[in-house]
Amino acid sequence: MVRSKYICLALSMITLLAMPREVFAFQIAVSPMKFEVPIGGRPVTRSMKVINSGKTPLEVGVSIGHWDLDENNNVRSIKPTAQSLDQWIVASPLKLKIPAGKTRTLRFSIRPYTKPSIGEHRAMIFLDQGGAPTKGPKGVSFRFRIGVPVYGNVGNPVRRAAIKSFVAKPARVGFNIKNDGKYNVRFSGDYGIWEATKFPGVKRGTQQLRTASKPKTFVKPKTAMSAGELPTTPVLPGYQRTIPVPLKSNLAPGEYKMLLAGKLGDTPLNKTYSFTVQ
Repeated sequence: MVRSKYICLALSMITLLAMPREVFAFQIAVSPMKFEVPIGGRPVTRSMKVINSGKTPLEVGVSIGHWDLDENNNVRSIKPTAQSLDQWIVASPLKLKIPAGKTRTLRFSIRPYTKPSIGEHRAMIFLDQGGAPTKGPKGVSFRFRIGVPVYGNVGNPVRRAAIKSFVAKPARVGFNIKNDGKYNVRFSGDYGIWEATKFPGVKRGTQQLRTASKPKTFVKPKTAMSAGELPTTPVLPGYQRTIPVPLKSNLAPGEYKMLLAGKLGDTPLNKTYSFTVQ
């Protein structure tokens, strides 16, 4: 029996839903993976490259929708409004045929039909696989869907939000963030977790994380229990969401200190959190 699976790439992240790695037989890429576009009264035009580096031709259908993130930070389609960016985007072409090993260009224009309000306006450009499904081994066939977010900004984006609470578990920690502003906010930078008695201090810990992030692959400081890049999942304007930080390995029971070295939106972060794992 042939099973069907659904692959969605959105917000610059690939999510494989119960999909074994070996059946991910096609290779498709989009560049860039998101757009931040200033908009006003005049049309704005942008383009993206859709790349088929696989061995078989691809057919891709193009559609545009309004979206937000649900409580688990998954993309969900929502009804458009008079101020949602999807109402103002015209894309061409709406169907792409991409031979194996080739690249095609998708262009889109933003043409507001009403006066845009100050703040962020969102759309998602969806690329859906057409034609026959991709066939993988073990009797599995599947189609892909790629979502490329477009943020249309009116005014000067000021990105500030508040960390309301911090939670810690052996396999992950999380930050509950409230965004009362008009533009999305996300982390940038790195984190490190040390046993409380081995914490090197904010200055030395920050230096260690900066050194660790210089290689192409993040190299954990030797004294840290866990370290890595902070997640870049956005908290949308007007939303309050928990952003999880998955850890490389489970933490044993004990006392710990976590250091954030980077930014939350426009706000610099050199902040520590003390916590206990039971």
